Amino acid sequence: MTSKIKNIQGAGDYDSKHGKLYKFEYEFEDGTILTANHKTQQSPFKVGDEAAYEVKGTNDYGSWGKVSKPDQSFGGAASDRRHSEAHKEVRDDNRNQSIIRQTCIKAAAEFHAQSSASVDDVIKTAQKFVDFVNGNGQVTGQPTGQANDNLPF
Repeated sequence: MTSKIKNIQGAGDYDSKHGKLYKFEYEFEDGTILTANHKTQQSPFKVGDEAAYEVKGTNDYGSWGKVSKPDQSFGGAASDRRHSEAHKEVRDDNRNQSIIRQTCIKAAAEFHAQSSASVDDVIKTAQKFVDFVNGNGQVTGQPTGQANDNLPF
């Protein structure tokens, strides 16, 4: 769940196997009140901040759980995993395209190395290579030097 923080109160500290933890009681605008632990003496949030929270348990003393920035997932829900997988897919595709473009610019520079080609010629050649690798380009079947742009494909 996400909601704006209405109130934050320090609720003490204790030593744990992870070091000293500081307890904070959070009250959210949606009415939820829960205690969460942080490794810092100051809460990482301010009143009015939008925060994501997860209630992990409740007893006679109240509820406890996790409070984080809204863009951090807790990793449990299937929708969070699908969202993360979609972002990973976009990152992977961007990375792959970057690698293709870098490789093609290097290949185009090597292709034109012995000629007096301009930078624009090298870039045009690299773009043709990128298009071809991505399945958007065509091999024309024209002999080398016969195409309008003096490229062999």
